[in-house]
Amino acid sequence: MKYAIVIAAGVADEPIAALEGRTPLEAAETLKKKYGCALPHLVHDEDTMEVPSVGGRKPRTLARKVLTSIIEPRVEEIFEHVRRELLKSGFVDNMAAGVVLTGGCTSLEGLPELAESVLELPARRGSPKDIGGLVDVVSSPKYSTGVGLVLYGAYAAHNQRPSTATSDRNVWRRMRGWFGEMF
Repeated sequence: MKYAIVIAAGVADEPIAALEGRTPLEAAETLKKKYGCALPHLVHDEDTMEVPSVGGRKPRTLARKVLTSIIEPRVEEIFEHVRRELLKSGFVDNMAAGVVLTGGCTSLEGLPELAESVLELPARRGSPKDIGGLVDVVSSPKYSTGVGLVLYGAYAAHNQRPSTATSDRNVWRRMRGWFGEMF
């Protein structure tokens, strides 16, 4: 049984941008990806990061725990929402295998552990598997949803698992075109 709840961890970007002064929003997302952690006890007290400023001001050095203190409650809130949705769906009793976390923020240190704690279910990061072609480009968890949707679409269109070399080439050719248009 498959069930998807789509929520983005971008909710942490604006509070990060407001860190002790102003930080550009793009820099906030970069800080989250590079230094972010979902569990404060995994970050050492002496860990610091350089935070860019706006208006030509010099960057500041902040403790990494400050960033974690912003990320943890927001991610925890997301998982609490997911838990409520799972309970409403009636699927939670049939989820012995747990949940698969996908998307860019699943790379955050401590995220599966926080998910398990809040959801009271096993949790793991999802990464694309059994794919050919641009493996080095799309093997990150941030592409797992997109790759899964493409493979599902290919399966539905052909009513078979898209595992033949011809099918793989066609799927990856189309994906490369889509990514080329977006980036």
